[in-house]
Amino acid sequence: SYLDAWPDYGITEYSVWRAIDQPAAMALASHGATVIESAGDLLPSGPGADDADRNALGSRPETDVIRRGTLAGEPYYWMLVSSEPAFAQETYALVVETLFDSTGTHHGQSYFQVIAHPEDRTVFWESPPDSAYSVDNLAPAAPLGLAGEQLYAPGGLQLTWDPNAEADLAGYAVYRGTDGGFTPGPGSFVASTADTAFFDGDWDWSAGYWYKVAAVDIHGNESVFALLGPGTITGDDPPTVPAATFLAQNFPNPFNPSTTIAFGLKERGHARMRIYDAAGRLVRTLADERMDAGRHELSWNGRDSAGGAVASGVYFYRLETKEFERTMKMVLLR
Repeated sequence: SYLDAWPDYGITEYSVWRAIDQPAAMALASHGATVIESAGDLLPSGPGADDADRNALGSRPETDVIRRGTLAGEPYYWMLVSSEPAFAQETYALVVETLFDSTGTHHGQSYFQVIAHPEDRTVFWESPPDSAYSVDNLAPAAPLGLAGEQLYAPGGLQLTWDPNAEADLAGYAVYRGTDGGFTPGPGSFVASTADTAFFDGDWDWSAGYWYKVAAVDIHGNESVFALLGPGTITGDDPPTVPAATFLAQNFPNPFNPSTTIAFGLKERGHARMRIYDAAGRLVRTLADERMDAGRHELSWNGRDSAGGAVASGVYFYRLETKEFERTMKMVLLR
């Protein structure tokens, strides 16, 4: 204000207000906010305020203050953001948190007003309202603790990392390349996940894959990448012959259009692998033959014995040998 100047110091305080809608104002009022009709009802909050002022209607910061107005016959409301003492400065600045960011579905405009107050609180000068919006261009922190471990049943690489703490986190993007300097992009993208783990069934020791994992927020900001190279992957080559016959969970699960079923035989012998529907009806026989001891994999493409595509739903796969029987569940989602 031009009155905020030496030697008269005609302004003692500035109040800063944010426009809010009627439901927000009513909610604040129901939780104890003070509602005033004019900026002249706002009592001092600075060093010049006495105890009576602080305990009276509109004292701050103990109580939120809502100012009510009328525009074209309709009510509108301002919420007090802050009161700042006047010191005859050339300019003043106040950082005010935005309530949300501008997006493709909402402009995110916030409207503000500044009011200058002299010692006589019945007098005040209002600035014209002005508006602004914020855009989220701050990326999350890079994921920490990225590690990879070889798994055998099913075979592949299990990636894990520590969770990020950002409130607006959407998930993580996983990229794969053949050297540590690869550039993450559509050609190297392998997965998006909300979890802090990803299983890559295409991995093996000879591939020499490198992985980069980024945290991504709800506005698409992507963090610096966490890097994992072949030299830090843990695990050994799987044993040639398992110590006991086993049947592993299929991968992926749920699946569409196909999935892999891994199992191991501790000795050579006859093995049968069959698929059943939820009603117990035989859908398809994947194997019914004599097999060598060791680890085996069978694929099912979601089709029955006649070659027809089966419907989405729960199915069961069953491994039978001379001394071993086990049934496990899988889900087909078309």
